[in-house]
Amino acid sequence: MIFRRSLVLTAVTLLLLAGCSRHTLLTVEADVLSFLSDEERAGEFSLAADEYLLPDEEGLTAEQLGVPAQMLEGLEGLTLDFSAAITSNAATGSEEVAASFHISDSSDASPFDSPAIASTSVSLEPGETEQLTFAVEVSDSVNPDALATLKSGDFRLGVRLEYVAGPSASGVDYRLDDVTISITVRPGNLLPF
Repeated sequence: MIFRRSLVLTAVTLLLLAGCSRHTLLTVEADVLSFLSDEERAGEFSLAADEYLLPDEEGLTAEQLGVPAQMLEGLEGLTLDFSAAITSNAATGSEEVAASFHISDSSDASPFDSPAIASTSVSLEPGETEQLTFAVEVSDSVNPDALATLKSGDFRLGVRLEYVAGPSASGVDYRLDDVTISITVRPGNLLPF
């Protein structure tokens, strides 16, 4: 009986250790929209307002994402999926709206002070609605400098919607449809053996 119990305990221990090997990847996905109020998910901005910053001017930090600094040491990559419906309010003339994703270290007052890691834009005719979407990857092979900043645990990140051009009296309505961040870590790198 003792042999069987010790065999079961050994098997369970081996399974747990196998789950934490250096080859195991753990992906954590966060729906950023779940942290925003309805008022923050949709609204209007114009040439006068210039831009909408998500989540705000200061960006999102590791602490706000709830990812421990120790976990970031094993960071393998980050992906961001972004989608927003943009509707033109212009009576005449076309409008252009851009979206960009920024990462900087926390010594910058805002992540938007650094160059964009990814960006896209859309042109709209009066009354037209278009999807503004992009997906960005940060890994050893794509945006390695940004990955190093993320691994430090000392970062800010954010998305900017910007009204680029259009009639001065008009503006656009926006509705955020998807803002999902996925973080992939190798927890086995944190094991002491």
